[in-house]
Amino acid sequence: MIPEVLAKALERKFCTYAPEVLTHEVPTGSYEFEILPKKHGYLIFALSRGPLDPAGYSENFIMKHRGQFAPDWVVTPWVQSVVGTVEPVWQLATKPQPFRYVLTNNTGAIQTANLTLYGVQFETSEEWDEYRAMVEEQKSVEKNTRELAEYMKELKELLRGRPVSPVAPAVPPVPKGCTRVVIR
Repeated sequence: MIPEVLAKALERKFCTYAPEVLTHEVPTGSYEFEILPKKHGYLIFALSRGPLDPAGYSENFIMKHRGQFAPDWVVTPWVQSVVGTVEPVWQLATKPQPFRYVLTNNTGAIQTANLTLYGVQFETSEEWDEYRAMVEEQKSVEKNTRELAEYMKELKELLRGRPVSPVAPAVPPVPKGCTRVVIR
């Protein structure tokens, strides 16, 4: 479930895996919450919702969230199709820019809502910088690979229908003025 790039960051010890399980008792109304990192940054890569208690699920219980990488609100009703599924999210929570979410309860009863955030914790800005450098390096490798593949495709198109020289002969040609001697 952990994205490959974060698995590499964990392997290199740039960060630590730090899932968070949050339980909210939500009366009728809307309530905004912020997730602040314990240290430098908390990169949330997925979230999941447990069933509401007592409703189970409801179109009248809504979660909306936003963060640094998605400044527009993502709005999702707490319906049966999302309860228990893992939703990909890519949000960095920092002290100046926390991960924000709002729970809106229009069910008419207090609901207990469990939310699990799957994320990694960066202890220092240096760890975050090392992670970003690793991501940029990977993007560079991927870009070079794409460019090479595109070049090979263009070269193939250029050579299409043209005669191609055979592979060099196994025995090199005899230079002028020389005699070939074959020893058997």
